[in-house]
Amino acid sequence: MVGATLILLYEVTYLYQVISIGFLAMAHLNMDTIISALMVYVGAQSDILCDNSSQIPYSAFESDWTGIPLEAKKNLIIFIIRTQKPIKMSAINLFSLSLATFTTILRTSWSYFAVLRRVNAPE
Repeated sequence: MVGATLILLYEVTYLYQVISIGFLAMAHLNMDTIISALMVYVGAQSDILCDNSSQIPYSAFESDWTGIPLEAKKNLIIFIIRTQKPIKMSAINLFSLSLATFTTILRTSWSYFAVLRRVNAPE
């Protein structure tokens, strides 16, 4: 009777370990998916912001500036000159935050993964 109980406890413990490993694997996969989706969203929003920032000088010039005082016209000219440089978002001043950069990182990572997989593949 003691032997049957020990075998049953061993099987329950083994089942618990297998289920917990599967659960942790799914949790990590979900976290990776969420992070990837967030990076795509941030990259797309960064591209939209950079594209819209290039339109600021044109919008300022096309505003109704003819009836404003001379000092405001001078300030508007300075504003237009300073906004002609488009916004570039970067991470720690190393690389720009854009969808193109994200896809380049993914493509390079996949290439490294494919090389490592081929090197470690059984023949």
